[in-house]
Amino acid sequence: MTTTSVHTPNGLRLTHHRLRTGEDLRVCAAVDREVALILISGELTATVDGERHVVDRIDPFTAPAAGWLVPPGAALTVAGGRSAADVGVISSPAPATREPARITPITVPEPEVRGRGSWERHVTTLLQPPQTCGVLLGETLAHDGRWSTYPPHRHQLSDPPHETALQEAFLFRVRPDTGFGIFLTYDGSVRDAHTEIVTDGMLAAVPKGYHTVAVAGGHDIYYLWAAHGSADNHFALRTDPAHEWLLDR
Repeated sequence: MTTTSVHTPNGLRLTHHRLRTGEDLRVCAAVDREVALILISGELTATVDGERHVVDRIDPFTAPAAGWLVPPGAALTVAGGRSAADVGVISSPAPATREPARITPITVPEPEVRGRGSWERHVTTLLQPPQTCGVLLGETLAHDGRWSTYPPHRHQLSDPPHETALQEAFLFRVRPDTGFGIFLTYDGSVRDAHTEIVTDGMLAAVPKGYHTVAVAGGHDIYYLWAAHGSADNHFALRTDPAHEWLLDR
């Protein structure tokens, strides 16, 4: 198994596990944390409350997600199947006083189409309060050189209902995997942006600031995203005012 992880200052952690054929992964949620396990590709078997679950996913570009929500104080062991498995594990703070809950499979809704033209993407929200103690979790897919998380937005300040203070983590996949994208983060002006090259399997964390992503022409980009922060359990984004006019097109 190979493992990489990224975390934000407020305690959100996203870990990427690549399991070899038949390899096991045990996920334990402390009493003050909740955990979500998302199958990105491959096959996994889990036994929950005596019931055996087998899930498989060819890849995140053509098949829907599968996974489980592990509540505070619970543990889940999954076993890899006939092929290697690509797994994302999201761990986030949770109130220690929350009532005990059972491990539950994640129900995956139909994706939403957001944006238009060169910034059209497909977004699937997998988990959100009150299903969770506070984490928001989803997947985004953009095709053939498109922008995503666009126009650039932030969720940095608690200013309901206009903006929510959330920190975010990402796991990227690129198809073909030899391709690349760009990931921009900035506070004031895009002229001062920090730019990262996105490659297949890259992780990123955004504790603050505006952010946006694009993939090279002829390539598709997928990302698993998780956000955690304000206790008011809503998700409000503030679009960069310099690019807000795009929302009216």
